[in-house]
Amino acid sequence: MNRAVEADKVIIIKELEKDILNNVYMYIDILTYGLDNDFMDVWVCREENEIKQIVLKYYDSFQVYVAEGEYCYTDILKLILEYQPAMVSGKADIIEKLYSKSNELSKLYKETYGVVLIQPYVKLDKNIFSPELASKNDMEEIAQLICSDEGIGGHYDPVDLRDQLIRRYEDKTGRNYVIRKDGKIVAHYATYAEAPGIAVMGGLIVSQEYRGKGYARLLHSYLANTLITENKKAVLFCHEENALNMYLKLGAEIYSRYGKLTLAKK
Repeated sequence: MNRAVEADKVIIIKELEKDILNNVYMYIDILTYGLDNDFMDVWVCREENEIKQIVLKYYDSFQVYVAEGEYCYTDILKLILEYQPAMVSGKADIIEKLYSKSNELSKLYKETYGVVLIQPYVKLDKNIFSPELASKNDMEEIAQLICSDEGIGGHYDPVDLRDQLIRRYEDKTGRNYVIRKDGKIVAHYATYAEAPGIAVMGGLIVSQEYRGKGYARLLHSYLANTLITENKKAVLFCHEENALNMYLKLGAEIYSRYGKLTLAKK
């Protein structure tokens, strides 16, 4: 694999457009930030001038794309083992193949699988209060809340996550909604990536002592509806059964399966 340069952006985006929903983070990140910055690296593998594999390093995580067909995964494995990112994500079949091809990888990482969903509009009770749009000053408290949950925040460093949230806030590629009680943020949801026509929702969390009050359902429905009224497809990833049941009850449709590898804590 060779490191991509800014001149490769157009052809990479064209390749990812073949399957945006399964590669939505990679698509939005490259579309938004390009290939010349200090927090992203991109590698590509070409065959007969066609891109067949893409690896994106975004901060301390990898996103992997492989075109349809049988390909050698050796170079992707080498990159993962060299950088040892906190997380590696991609379509489920890609993660399964990577994990099965390397004993060393299986010793370093834990595999998790889930589904990609599309959320349609949700009918809300007009008497329900609206979540609050967070400010830049809230990002540290939000990062701490997310990192308090091993399931959605275990692979993050709180400081790194705060910086990512601030960058998305400043670049207008992410927005955060919160519910405050007793002077603190007790629930959070956000767009983790946005581009024309599409947005990814993530980071849904409610403090342990405030669960069971409908805050997760409210945040999810409110944000999805906000995006849909802006003519954006509301996309999310889920691997937790209770959360998936809630999304399905709200009308979410399963699109595909995804996988992620999470680096074991040393």
